[in-house]
Amino acid sequence: MVENMRATIAALGGEIRFEQRVTDLLVNDGEVRGVQLASGETIETDRVVLAIGHSARDTFAMLHQRGVFIEAKPFSIGFRIEHPQSLIDQCRFGDFAGHPLLGAADYKLVHHASNGHSVYGLHVPRRRRGCCTASEPGRVVTNGMSQYSRNERNANAGIVVDLRPPIFPTHTRWLGLLFSTTLGIACVQVGGRNYSAPRNAWAIFSRSRLRG
Repeated sequence: MVENMRATIAALGGEIRFEQRVTDLLVNDGEVRGVQLASGETIETDRVVLAIGHSARDTFAMLHQRGVFIEAKPFSIGFRIEHPQSLIDQCRFGDFAGHPLLGAADYKLVHHASNGHSVYGLHVPRRRRGCCTASEPGRVVTNGMSQYSRNERNANAGIVVDLRPPIFPTHTRWLGLLFSTTLGIACVQVGGRNYSAPRNAWAIFSRSRLRG
């Protein structure tokens, strides 16, 4: 799919630069005029779309220095869980677990706390695994992925809590980034300082708890 997207962009006259990093915006009289690359090259344009993801703290700082308005947005943070898919099937389907007409079982957990926040979990029955997805030096985060065959014994789930801007007031809009950075650094320490995803044993939920 990505290759087809790239081919379409090229066919329409677009150009793709691999292993390049934007280090600065070129701004003149309050209007963007281009971007500066780490290689020293500049690209002139009057429109810039930044699709930089979650691990771009250096770019956020650069934009702030350039006077670009930055607004704190909600985000969720938590941990990944690996279940044997057979366990979830047994908890949800009981004696009918493994029946070909039922397929793989899933579940959802939601709790609305009295402080206005929500804790929720989602189990994805796609033979996924939790994995380390470090994207910055000295920090570790985890994510979920599945092999092409999707025939592994474990399935992947997650438990997260939503964090909303009122927790991080406007005058401390960077506090959310600092909070997630601190957790990423702590995960490196707990994981043995070798970029392994930290892990722990888990408790088995009873069948009645999951059926609800």
